[in-house]
Amino acid sequence: MNIGIDLDGTLISCKNKHVALLGAIAKYYGVKVDLEYFWLLKRNGFNTYESLINQGVESFLVEKINRDWCCFIENIEWLLFDSLLPGVND
Repeated sequence: MNIGIDLDGTLISCKNKHVALLGAIAKYYGVKVDLEYFWLLKRNGFNTYESLINQGVESFLVEKINRDWCCFIENIEWLLFDSLLPGVND
């Protein structure tokens, strides 16, 4: 049996990871996105795919960016961008 625990937004801030990764992937594909707006949409229930569509990114690029984002978001290189929220006991 596998058990997953999602600590994003409860004990861990994942903003830096989400924004940095999307920025890197968007740059790779030559797409300009408003990363702060991306984060605002994420915090309001949008997923990565929806947030890119909302910013007017062409659907064929959204597919590629979203695929890559899902592939890399849990890699250790990007997990290192996570940080404890203020007040969380080390």
